Amino acid sequence: MKRNTSSIAAIAVFLLAILSCQLFSAKPSSTIKKFYRHVEAGELDDAMALLARSSAVATIGAAKVKAGLAEQTAAMKRKGGIASIDIQDEQINGETAVVKGSVKFNDGSSDSFEGGLIKEDGAWKIAK
Repeated sequence: MKRNTSSIAAIAVFLLAILSCQLFSAKPSSTIKKFYRHVEAGELDDAMALLARSSAVATIGAAKVKAGLAEQTAAMKRKGGIASIDIQDEQINGETAVVKGSVKFNDGSSDSFEGGLIKEDGAWKIAK
């Protein structure tokens, strides 16, 4: 009887662990927010790590993408940095997602965005 109880407890812990991973896994919108925060901070390698293998890096090359991100870092600084990142819509369809929202800057300006994401190796990555 003691063996059955410990087996049941082990199975319950295992199932709880799986369920918690599903409930607390990063959402596509979290990837978008991290990306903007990395770009704002000038952490371009960290930002590029959030891009899908099929993204602009594959098309135009890492150096050009990094240069473009550096320009965005400078533009964000000119706007006083990010005040908030607001998500208006997040549509998940299996291994793909679309996130729509806006970035508000401390100078009062804002930019809208629509990001397409795909799941790579279990993590959401920005594809376009």
